Amino acid sequence: MNILIVDDSVNVRRMIKEILADSIDEIYECGDGLSAVEAYQKYKPDIVLMDIKMKKLNGLLATERIMKINAKAKVIIVSNYDDDFMRTETKRIGALQYFTKEDIYKLPEYIKAISKN
Repeated sequence: MNILIVDDSVNVRRMIKEILADSIDEIYECGDGLSAVEAYQKYKPDIVLMDIKMKKLNGLLATERIMKINAKAKVIIVSNYDDDFMRTETKRIGALQYFTKEDIYKLPEYIKAISKN
């Protein structure tokens, strides 16, 4: 399985990589939404883990662009903000799930479950 991790924090990307290390074949990384859209087109990852607040292009807009490229893309939002509006928006644009960064330890189990689909 291939995953694209999109977060403006190198430390968060490193932490997510460590959490997922046992279940991932290939990991790609980006620090902003614009690069994420380009990387999605280039690598066609199985799953995208997307932060929301980033420079150049925020995660919601990047997710919308990715969903236009592939309506079946599996995008999971991973954010510091536990916000009902953001949760609603992420579902509206087609993201599969919304995790707060404090709950990222739950990612491996969720990814394992959705990768069977």
